[in-house]
Amino acid sequence: MSNFVESALHSLKQSGFRLTEQRRAVLEVLANARIPLTPTEVHQRIKGRGRSMDLVSVYRILETFEQNGLVHHVLAGNTYKACSHYFDSGDKRHSHDHDRAHEGHHCHHLAICTQCGKSYEFACPELAAIASQVSQQSGIQISKHILELQGTCKTCQPG
Repeated sequence: MSNFVESALHSLKQSGFRLTEQRRAVLEVLANARIPLTPTEVHQRIKGRGRSMDLVSVYRILETFEQNGLVHHVLAGNTYKACSHYFDSGDKRHSHDHDRAHEGHHCHHLAICTQCGKSYEFACPELAAIASQVSQQSGIQISKHILELQGTCKTCQPG
């Protein structure tokens, strides 16, 4: 089992969630995905492993994972990807104590290849500072911001 799955299950348990086979199956699919997946793709991969789960359950599980910072909902394409906070440098997953106090400061942004779907997650402290400034100027308490950059990765670029 990947460290991502172990870390995510630990985080869920710490947050009071039951560690079901269905949640584990969704985590395993996302852990092995090279690109963000739609809920339907997650569902198909689970069924391809001989497991039974309905599509509605996949949606509910992904929503729970997103609310708990385990996955990111990629707006472009309505897909989901495992959170890189559970990754070391490169592709190795690592244990990460992700608690509820970290939520709200869990600010990640994505650069997405429009050709192959590969995504790169990054933090942008400057954007957090801008959001804070906008909050002060507007009086709106900013609770979340999302940034998705789209382009073409090195592999897909011509020449």
